[in-house]
Amino acid sequence: MLRSIMVPLDGSPLADLAIEPAAALALHHGALLLLVTVHEALAPTEELDRADREALAAHLEAIRTATAEKWRIRTETVRLDAGRAVAERLADVADTREVDLVVMTTHGRGAAGRAWFGSVVDHFVRIAPCPVLLIRKSTGESRASFRRILVPLDGSAGAELALADAALLASDRSEILVLRVIVPVITFSSAPAGDTLLSGGVLDEQRREAERYANAMAARLESDGHRARGIAVIDTSPAAAILDVAEEQRPDLIVMAGARRSGADRFLLGSVMDKVVRQAHVPVLIRRIAGKEGQARDRAP
Repeated sequence: MLRSIMVPLDGSPLADLAIEPAAALALHHGALLLLVTVHEALAPTEELDRADREALAAHLEAIRTATAEKWRIRTETVRLDAGRAVAERLADVADTREVDLVVMTTHGRGAAGRAWFGSVVDHFVRIAPCPVLLIRKSTGESRASFRRILVPLDGSAGAELALADAALLASDRSEILVLRVIVPVITFSSAPAGDTLLSGGVLDEQRREAERYANAMAARLESDGHRARGIAVIDTSPAAAILDVAEEQRPDLIVMAGARRSGADRFLLGSVMDKVVRQAHVPVLIRRIAGKEGQARDRAP
């Protein structure tokens, strides 16, 4: 169960879109909804900056009051000055308040030039001490659980943490799709004319291995009472494969976890995750590997 859910706000309508999904989850889990804003002094004069600060504070309190009355949930607000990077300030709050989940939109723009664009989200996702649910403008209805959840895995223990996150947001009617994407290891053999030939047997074995893994992960979820099935795909572009499966299977949530790692098939929380976040048409939940192991992998080439 989730005990506390945090929503970063910058005073913009786009940022506010995260409130309804977060409130639905807070109601379902009996969690505290924590509304957080970080004020950046971007106004050209002290007077305008003070007005901007007051407007942001008033907006935050109005949102808190309206949300508490509509959803009948516990709500709190936190207002901070930037001081340093906005993402770092948000991560501090999530850490000190022991937040279980952060729900936010991928970008927004507030009054007086305040702006939380993709760079803030990118930075925050990499340092957040808890999972981050990224909501899109087209997310639609609020819900406390999701009907179909896609979980791409790369075979690492870190990526498998996403299975628990998916299970937490699933209901009795949800289906969890476990996707194993294999980047093919191409083996060549010399031909008489000096050409090279791709060994098809290697690809067949890779596919069988991927299917066994995906089915085993699905079986793990089923043993805990969830509906799940495995999907295996071989593709030279993991991001394209994930997006293609999402287009075919129509999930309403994608859940990913991991850290940067070396090796051709270790792709999560790197460029592949970035592409999925930017191009998927549904919310994406991201968990960063914490601790020394995750930090070491982040530094890997």
